[in-house]
Amino acid sequence: MNTLSRAIYSTIAALSLAHVTAHAEILQLSPEEAYTMSSTRELILIDVRTEAEWRDTGVAEGASMITLQDPDFMAKTLLISDQYPDASIGFICRSGGRSMAAAQKLDSQIDGPVYNVQEGMQGQSEGEGWIARGLPHAPFE
Repeated sequence: MNTLSRAIYSTIAALSLAHVTAHAEILQLSPEEAYTMSSTRELILIDVRTEAEWRDTGVAEGASMITLQDPDFMAKTLLISDQYPDASIGFICRSGGRSMAAAQKLDSQIDGPVYNVQEGMQGQSEGEGWIARGLPHAPFE
């Protein structure tokens, strides 16, 4: 390998390593665990459902609302993460699918755990959800 080839190889290797980021760990929470953690601000809960869904069922007490379809979803989520550096971010949706997609999007952007409320607001096969468990939620205004 000549000197130029080594330099090119070294540059490519360095650039590749520069793009390697620490991945957060995506952890699953029950609605009760999410409520407890968000009550103490250990967790910042973000509801990623649509405005129509927020109107239909209300929003988990204390949750921020950023629909997953918002073109600025990641920027808004990172802003919240920066505002609460000692807290983890958790996502909730109707039944856990979109919140998991949101957690996966955030995974490569921050260091530390990211949480998914696996039953969501309305439940699914894993459990009955935030509302049916009687956890506090407020009407969307």
